[in-house]
Amino acid sequence: MAFFVCVKNSSAQSISNQRTKVIVLTIDTIVLDSLSIVPGSFQATYKNEIINSQCYFLNDVSSKLFFNTDSSCNLKPGDNISVQYRVFPISLNKKYSNKSVVDTISGFEDDYKPFFYKPESSTDDLFSFGGLNKSGSISRGISFGNNQDVVVNSSLNLQLNGKLSDDVNVLAAITDNNIPFQAEGNTQQLQEFDKVFIQLYNDKHKLIAGDFELEPNNSYFLKFFKKGQGGLYKGTFPVGSNKNPLSISASGAVSKGKFVRNSFAGEEQNQGPYKLTGAENERFIIILSGTEKVFLDGEQLKRGQENDYIIDYNTAEITFTPNNLISKDSRLVIEFEYSDKNYSRSFLFAGTDYNTDKFQLTLNIFSEQDSKNQPLEQDLDVSLQSAIAAVGDNIEQAVVFNVDSIAFNADEILYAKVDTPSSPVPVYVYNTSDDSAFFRVGFSFVGQGQGNYIAINNNTNGRIYHWVEPIGGVPQGSYEPIRQLISPKKQQWVTATGKYKISPSTKVSVEGSLSNNDINLYSNLDKGNDVGFALKTSISSEAPLKSKDSTWFYQSNFSYELVNKQFHFLEPFRSVEFSRDWSLNNAAINADENIIGANISLRKTNNLFMGYGFKSFLAGEAYKGYMNDVFFNFNNQKYELKSKASYLKNTGTLIESEFYRTFADVSRKIKSLKIGAIIDVEQNPIKYPGTDSLIATSSARRIYTGYVRRQSEDKLNFGTEYSHGVQFLPDSSDLDLSDKSHNFSVELSSSPSAKNSFSTKLTYRELIVKDTALSNLEEESSLLGKIDYALRILNGFIRSNTYIEFGTGQELKREFSYLKVPAGTGNYSWIDYNGNGIKELSEFEIAMFTDQAEYIRVFTPTNEFTKTRTNQLNQIFNINPKAISKLSEKKNLYSKLSAQSAIRYTNKLVDEDFFTSLNPFIDIDDSNLVSTNASIRNTLFFNKNNSKYSADVTYQILNNKAFLTSGFDFRKQNIYTSNIRWNFTKALTLNLEYENKEILNRADFSGNRNFDITSNKIKPILSYQSGAKFRLSFSYSFFDKNGKTDEGSDTKANIHDLGAEIRFSSIKQGIISGKMNFVQNDFTGEVNSPTGYEVLQGLNEGKNFLWNASMQRNISNSLQLSINYDGRKSTDANTVHTGSMQVRAFF
Repeated sequence: MAFFVCVKNSSAQSISNQRTKVIVLTIDTIVLDSLSIVPGSFQATYKNEIINSQCYFLNDVSSKLFFNTDSSCNLKPGDNISVQYRVFPISLNKKYSNKSVVDTISGFEDDYKPFFYKPESSTDDLFSFGGLNKSGSISRGISFGNNQDVVVNSSLNLQLNGKLSDDVNVLAAITDNNIPFQAEGNTQQLQEFDKVFIQLYNDKHKLIAGDFELEPNNSYFLKFFKKGQGGLYKGTFPVGSNKNPLSISASGAVSKGKFVRNSFAGEEQNQGPYKLTGAENERFIIILSGTEKVFLDGEQLKRGQENDYIIDYNTAEITFTPNNLISKDSRLVIEFEYSDKNYSRSFLFAGTDYNTDKFQLTLNIFSEQDSKNQPLEQDLDVSLQSAIAAVGDNIEQAVVFNVDSIAFNADEILYAKVDTPSSPVPVYVYNTSDDSAFFRVGFSFVGQGQGNYIAINNNTNGRIYHWVEPIGGVPQGSYEPIRQLISPKKQQWVTATGKYKISPSTKVSVEGSLSNNDINLYSNLDKGNDVGFALKTSISSEAPLKSKDSTWFYQSNFSYELVNKQFHFLEPFRSVEFSRDWSLNNAAINADENIIGANISLRKTNNLFMGYGFKSFLAGEAYKGYMNDVFFNFNNQKYELKSKASYLKNTGTLIESEFYRTFADVSRKIKSLKIGAIIDVEQNPIKYPGTDSLIATSSARRIYTGYVRRQSEDKLNFGTEYSHGVQFLPDSSDLDLSDKSHNFSVELSSSPSAKNSFSTKLTYRELIVKDTALSNLEEESSLLGKIDYALRILNGFIRSNTYIEFGTGQELKREFSYLKVPAGTGNYSWIDYNGNGIKELSEFEIAMFTDQAEYIRVFTPTNEFTKTRTNQLNQIFNINPKAISKLSEKKNLYSKLSAQSAIRYTNKLVDEDFFTSLNPFIDIDDSNLVSTNASIRNTLFFNKNNSKYSADVTYQILNNKAFLTSGFDFRKQNIYTSNIRWNFTKALTLNLEYENKEILNRADFSGNRNFDITSNKIKPILSYQSGAKFRLSFSYSFFDKNGKTDEGSDTKANIHDLGAEIRFSSIKQGIISGKMNFVQNDFTGEVNSPTGYEVLQGLNEGKNFLWNASMQRNISNSLQLSINYDGRKSTDANTVHTGSMQVRAFF
């Protein structure tokens, strides 16, 4: 009793034990909180509907949650679930004691410990793992019906950790679900949904079977980060009398991805999204989550909404946050691995590392190869393989027509072949006739004006391509019926590294590497350039300048690097700015590369650091470059200086240039203030040898910056910065003034000790074009920023979290199509409204019943972008008068009231007016609004959680607008609801619900989807509940619905829904429930239309009967049987029966 009193008092003193979160549904067990959850306080909602408790399992003590993703629950991995619960101030899953206790006490038997509770051992645990910690489940189910085929489903989800023996630990995550999505790239830490592995390990050895990441150690030339699925071993062995460590690693796996680097310049007024492409110029790729490295002007950025960028791995799009303004001067480099399914690809790796006090030896061997006999996404017959073999290393020439002759199929987009005098080859025309549509044609984007076909917008379920007649022999389109064949490849490396410590202050290192790069395994041609080598050696020294003076240190380094022209790297081993530093601008050098470098520096503790360096880069006669650089850094209690300068001169047959760079940052500290100025100057005129004209990549710039910053633990922190930039571009033989820019930023944040946190950053940029002959840009100004504010006042009477973001970017046009899947596994159904037998976009509806859910919707990005302004608002606002103690004591009307508000808006607009673009509440049918995803939910509660009576009123807005190739598609819903609950007795409850809903639907691609629907609903529910085991309820719903289309047709319906539900539940045995509804639809209008489908919710006019029976039986503590049956009968329609059964065993 004393324990529970303690819990109660602690809870009363805590600030708040209420928790509200949004979680992403996974097949894994989700840990909600570090504290135990108060029983009965948990509630989960999806799309503002409360989730039935049968659809999840919650362990209140450990705060672990597991969702049931069966079709009956309408939940699937990736759904956003809102959860709300209260917690105890402690975790009931941990041990607590006031005093230490003795395990055994004299006078008691050896096995008897009076201070510990020992439960009786369970005999019904089907999966005994000894002392291992385990969680998860395994299930097997089947669903069937007279309106669908039999569908079998199964799932396995197991997390395991603990000790197998005194010296071996195990860690495992096992699932057989093929999850079709990855973690969202909007946080710094990623949750790996698709990582399946078993790991055995101890202090010296580790063995992994399944998914793993691999990175080599201590290598300069061999750098990579690979995700694989196979086996990995790492071990350490003591060698010799000194027990020097010998580390060995080996792995073999199926490679999950392929590396690529995207380098491009940013754009004015465009924070993104920027589209990323594959190594073979693939436009639609999937990036492997967590493999990306993002660089801006040579500096690596951090992922996350609160940091520098967010990335959509599934669409390969990256967007930059307001922390960094992107402009035409921004140098962007993104490295990543993406899923490549052209061939089955595998890799092998072996590495060893031996260390002593004096030296270190490392050997790495890596091989990655495509299986040429196992093409996956490419259907390659012998003739196509021969076509690839014939081109040798010129694999870009392996292009063939992408046309296949097949039998007519109404479910596919097919073409007829016609001849025309304007084309020397047959022309393919979209056709739906069963006597001529015999060709499946695939089209590839070849560039504007390079193809003879264009993509057209229509109502078909998929993209249609139309042939355009050339004008004067010049193509007028962007697509061709061809495809690029991808060759199978093999790449291998051997690297050996040695490091030796000559003295305590001097080290020498040598690394050699051999590469084999075969880019066409089908061909025996061009094999002479596959093998290459590379070598790097260096010697470095660091020591006090004088033996008796430890304040001054010198550092010196000499290095030599040789890279054979045939050497191939897996991932770039040089710095991301290497090409720019040497004025190469990514130009290919077909010669051996020699780099010699030497530098020396002096350092005085942490106050002074200066040095000089020299490098030469020689690549035969093509390029000869010599670089000098110096730096000087000084810091004391008042002043700080950071400066560097470099001069590069290069000659050769490739280019000639002189590249000057100077940078200096000087600042003065005044208490907590730091005032400084920066100068950044570059000049890089580049010419072709023997000419005076500058090439297009020549440039010069000057940036002058002033700033003031303050960092304080107990005061407002701020920073402000102004910079003026001047850009020069080539005009014949000179660099002339092209444009100027003004950039101003301000940043504010509350001190870490503040009760209410606040942070903001605003950046303004103005671009002024001085010479339109040098620059095709327009004068533009942009402003972007973010505001984050968390408020809590009057002991929680008002609590608010607000996040605002605005800026500029672009929106990608998308198209969508519907793919057929087994019934019950999709989300959409097809209704042939016009009876032509052709699946059209306007004929797909969200399935109201599982047996009709035969299609999924797939969005496909395009190459079409529109510049936009963006704004985002996220706010949660709560008012709780009861939090004020005086109101709580008086128990007056105000203490019974509370309010919750949740607002989320994400908009993209084309409005040129800046202040208009800041408005997040712009109307959805405004022509300036390109896309939106918005929701508002405001609720006023009266007597919330009172056991006798309560009431609430909710106003909700749900807006969604998509920017499609076929035009705009949007839906707006305004919903007003009110609920009154009255408990006549402990067992008898009356609930009265009222709802007013307005739906506005518009679709440019189809006129029959342009409709307005207004509905009113009233629903009384009378419930009888005897304890926790039995519940009986009766309900009646009346709907008054009125619909109108743009075509002028009216729809009206009066709907009567009479329902009854009975439920028996037992904690030990399970749950049995039954439900039946009679629905009378008095309907006027066109039933076979989108408006009719929306009004009737998939039912027929007249009489409709719906019934459901389900049973969830706990066979044992770890075994559960679920049976579900649904049926419905409508006027003039056959009875539909659907059933499912599942057995789930819990670990």
